[in-house]
Amino acid sequence: MFVGAPVAAYAANAPDFDRFVGACGTLAHPEDAGHVLVALGPQTQPTQVLEVLDPLCPACRGFEERFAGLEASSQVSRRALLFPLDSECNWMVDRPIHAGACAVSEAVLCAEDDAQDVIAWAFAEQEAIRTATEQDPGAAARMVRQQFPALAECVGSPSVRARLNRALRWAVSNQLPVLTPQVYVNDTRICDADTDLGLDWTLARLLGRRGAEGGAR
Repeated sequence: MFVGAPVAAYAANAPDFDRFVGACGTLAHPEDAGHVLVALGPQTQPTQVLEVLDPLCPACRGFEERFAGLEASSQVSRRALLFPLDSECNWMVDRPIHAGACAVSEAVLCAEDDAQDVIAWAFAEQEAIRTATEQDPGAAARMVRQQFPALAECVGSPSVRARLNRALRWAVSNQLPVLTPQVYVNDTRICDADTDLGLDWTLARLLGRRGAEGGAR
């Protein structure tokens, strides 16, 4: 009784944290006229999740591992915006934070429907790719071509470099911060702190909002 009463009192008077969900901004221009967003799996669910990712970013890998374990992961359609933190292609960073990320991002774009295979490989080999590219700037592209021979002609081509540049300009148009990962649910950004331990709670509430909006219609 001595424990239960204070707990019940706190629960009754606790602040409503739901009002903070979605308080970290929205996408101003979510349309994809330049074909820069990459589908990650089937696009059959009405709720859209967009991840801004760098394939050589350890935090992005951690997010993917957490997200895959959530029940809600099967209730959304997912897309990715490639945002390599590598000065080789990204003028918003002044040094290669993740060396080789530009070449790997090109490979993801080249892979189209098989993009998840390239991302999974990159996540598994992040340290090796970064280390090799720090010693030899061309290492990442060679590693990609060796692992995915079908993408060899596409990686480094003017067309895929132009598409990656459009992806970065899409980020600028939407005033995205220079960091990865960033996660948006139906154009509403999940706050950075909630992409970690609070992910399950936050995603459940955003999905609940979507359901309530659908019922209201």
